[in-house]
Amino acid sequence: MVMAKIDRLIAQTYALAEQFPIMPVEEIRLSVAFAKLPKPKQVVLRLLTELFDHDNMHVRRVAINACRRIRLFEIPGLREAIIRKLRDPNHWVQYDAVWTVQDAGYDGPDVRKCLRALAAGVKLPKDEERLKTGPSNAELAARVRARVALDTLLAARPAQRRVHAACRTTEYGPSLRPARSSSAALGGANRIRR
Repeated sequence: MVMAKIDRLIAQTYALAEQFPIMPVEEIRLSVAFAKLPKPKQVVLRLLTELFDHDNMHVRRVAINACRRIRLFEIPGLREAIIRKLRDPNHWVQYDAVWTVQDAGYDGPDVRKCLRALAAGVKLPKDEERLKTGPSNAELAARVRARVALDTLLAARPAQRRVHAACRTTEYGPSLRPARSSSAALGGANRIRR
């Protein structure tokens, strides 16, 4: 039953590629419908294999946005597919890929390299203001979103280092309590005993 629903939605998405003009609301409707299906892991795997690399940019957008809405960002292959879409020839697909990178919390040298390339030359807040006067400028929208995403990742790194330096790790993961001094770690020789 689930497979039949996925098949039906994939067929509708393929049909979307043949329509003109295509309304963004139709892309949204299809991505929401995919996200509401049961067995979301199977849905994401089908989207990855059947829609992510489709010739039509609207089909690719449906696939990316459905995966973003499903929020199973750890499915094997999804991270790599999203990062590939940061270099997609269509700027709206790039925009959706950046949005998904942000929602997923993806980070790493590969992500930063792609975001840096996409955001090249963007000046904030000047370009954000330009975007407000021309919100249909797909290239500018993708580039500004990439700049904001990259700046967020770059700002988070020093904050993470400060937190890790001030914290210690327990058997259950990081603790927010300060690490013990070296004398305490050596058995508390300098502690006052009562």
